[in-house]
Amino acid sequence: MTTTDDSMRNRSHPIQEDMEVQARLWHMERLGWILLGAIVLATLLGLFSTGPLSKSISATASRELQVEYQRFERNAASSSIRIRAKANPEGDARITIDGKFLDTFTIETIQPQPVESHSTGAGLVLQFKADGDGWVAAYFTIRPDAIGLARFSVRSNGQRVGIWQLVYP
Repeated sequence: MTTTDDSMRNRSHPIQEDMEVQARLWHMERLGWILLGAIVLATLLGLFSTGPLSKSISATASRELQVEYQRFERNAASSSIRIRAKANPEGDARITIDGKFLDTFTIETIQPQPVESHSTGAGLVLQFKADGDGWVAAYFTIRPDAIGLARFSVRSNGQRVGIWQLVYP
């Protein structure tokens, strides 16, 4: 006695069914669910906004200049950057933000306010007073104004940190 599996045979009653096409559709549906799950997981991890995949800290080898930022940004959405720099012997730190940064981003706020600031051909130069430990921590609220890959640098006391951010629409 042989047993046949009727569940995968073509049927004509109550409706016409092509089980080979149906099996391909089920396979594509499973792939769609896997793709959707991967997109949701990537979103939760920060691929499209704030999260572990997006959070980044770039620093010099001596760690005397550190920049904490989000690697992935949304166009026209505010985010923050934190810059820590070791002060010079006079007790202040001069931080220069590359002009390419100003082409892509708008600085909405700076905390604390710099003691002195001016623009040069190299970018924006900000001077801050150091805390009791000889460090400056400056917090910037920024907003991207352009879409695409943004590359820029931050300099202080002869040291440079290169940064890249991807701005989504």
